[in-house]
Amino acid sequence: MSFVRLPKRFAAVLLATAVLAGACSAGGGDSAGSAETETPDAEVGAIGLEVPEGFGSGTLTVRDSSGETLRWPVLVAADRESRRRGLMGVTDLGGWAGMAFVFDTDVTNSFWMKDTLIPLTVVYVNGDGAVVSTSDMEPCAPGTACPAYAPGGPYRMAFEAVQGDLDRLGIGTGAILSLETTTD
Repeated sequence: MSFVRLPKRFAAVLLATAVLAGACSAGGGDSAGSAETETPDAEVGAIGLEVPEGFGSGTLTVRDSSGETLRWPVLVAADRESRRRGLMGVTDLGGWAGMAFVFDTDVTNSFWMKDTLIPLTVVYVNGDGAVVSTSDMEPCAPGTACPAYAPGGPYRMAFEAVQGDLDRLGIGTGAILSLETTTD
């Protein structure tokens, strides 16, 4: 299955999920007394999201500055080849909140938008889950030099989302991010 071309039955499920994600949430509390929101699409297998070949999946947990916790299904690029490929050629994330690029050690590599078709924001996250910096990234025209988007410091994970989605995802000043990968 191609990641970009989902079968119509999945597109219908994803559209319904997006509508539900905007309208529904289940609340609860944690030991710190903050609100916790379990987004309907946090259960990847439960809604039929398919993982493109060569990638993993997981749940990105975001604790925003108010203490609210949100969970989002994400694609995971954890090896050299999947990190190199990233979201190249993708025109729609198809229900995924974005892609997490995971590294074993702190890195300072820049990101770029070679063969990437949609405007993205990259969030650089340190080993403690704190946001190091963010950059809005624009697709670069074929045959032109693509700019590099450097992090504000060392990071352990980079997360790419569609530009404009960070507020909806709860990713802002003071947010803490963590990733739980799904094992098959």
